[in-house]
Amino acid sequence: MLDVEVVARLLRAKEVADLLAVSVWHLDQLRRDGLIKSVHVGSRTHRYHPDDVADFVRRRRG
Repeated sequence: MLDVEVVARLLRAKEVADLLAVSVWHLDQLRRDGLIKSVHVGSRTHRYHPDDVADFVRRRRG
């Protein structure tokens, strides 16, 4: 079970897409390809931990 404080820090797909300057659809494809980690919340919702987003950016710049 996820801690309430952890869930409060998770980013929505739209927020991450805006940070990465990509569409939500593209972000979903990155998630499906396993290039960025997500947390499954609810039946269809995916959220992103800020540390995982930062790690993705570091790998891409690298």
